[in-house]
Amino acid sequence: MKKMQKAIVWIRAIFWLVVVVLTFCNMMMLSMDLMAIGMFLEAVNCLYTFYHQK
Repeated sequence: MKKMQKAIVWIRAIFWLVVVVLTFCNMMMLSMDLMAIGMFLEAVNCLYTFYHQK
């Protein structure tokens, strides 16, 4: 796995961990906003990897 891909995987994992923690701390509005941003970034990442396959 390339360094950049490994960094992206770690950043995504930390991002979703923050969302889960915020959800359990009853910060629902902030966590829902972050979930929407996260799902958008996941979709962009999926499309990017789909169109840049070897």
